[in-house]
Amino acid sequence: MSSWIHWTRFPTIVAATTTRSDGVSSVPFDSLNLAYHTGDQRALVEHNRRLFLARAELNEDQLVLCHQSHADTVARVDKADGGKGAHSFESGVPLVDSLYTTDAQCALGILHADCVPVFFYAPSRHLVGIIHAGWQGTLKDVTFKVLSEVMTKENLSTDDVYIYLGPSITKDHLHVTDDMRRAGQHHASFNQYVVHHNGEDHYDVVGDNLNQLKKLGIAESHIDQSHLSTYANPELFFSWERAEGHRTGRHISFIYLK
Repeated sequence: MSSWIHWTRFPTIVAATTTRSDGVSSVPFDSLNLAYHTGDQRALVEHNRRLFLARAELNEDQLVLCHQSHADTVARVDKADGGKGAHSFESGVPLVDSLYTTDAQCALGILHADCVPVFFYAPSRHLVGIIHAGWQGTLKDVTFKVLSEVMTKENLSTDDVYIYLGPSITKDHLHVTDDMRRAGQHHASFNQYVVHHNGEDHYDVVGDNLNQLKKLGIAESHIDQSHLSTYANPELFFSWERAEGHRTGRHISFIYLK
């Protein structure tokens, strides 16, 4: 677990993103691919999941994953939800790409390659959560919507909430596609985060998520970032954008209360 990328600000939680190394999958999923829906051999993913759980010091029935669909919704979960997403992508918590809990027996996870994992923690309420913010979710304002809902439902102020943006693709490598432009027509700040780089238009998905946090009123002093690019570090990370035919593995970003 020491080789994974950790959010280290708080000793009261574990929050990390796995790297691609020290697993058993073959090219192009080499080697710690943790997702069933990639086309990798199921037996190899099952083996990788066991390796992950052991290194994370978790049991299978403690981990909760989403059946991700780039949704802009969130679910509150507890230990009764443990094991969702354990044996298939489809068995994850449905209709959401974000989770939160106050249950110390519950570890929350999302699967991703280039998408932004947005971790959040409210120490005063012993509440942790995680958001899957790919470009599709970001253009739906998923970070703004999810945190707004959680803060309202749980009576949290901006002073209560701390944020960490884990490893993801950066503005140097996320090409703007026709689908992205169409989705961006309904997103007020999309054009603000389109940057011209090496003769092409790229989307600053990290910057857009930071802007959503700013709109919420969360202070910069409450926001940490990994600053690691999944695209630019092939020895560490899978990257959907970089992979030939977009065939690649997935990391798990996860968070839990100690």
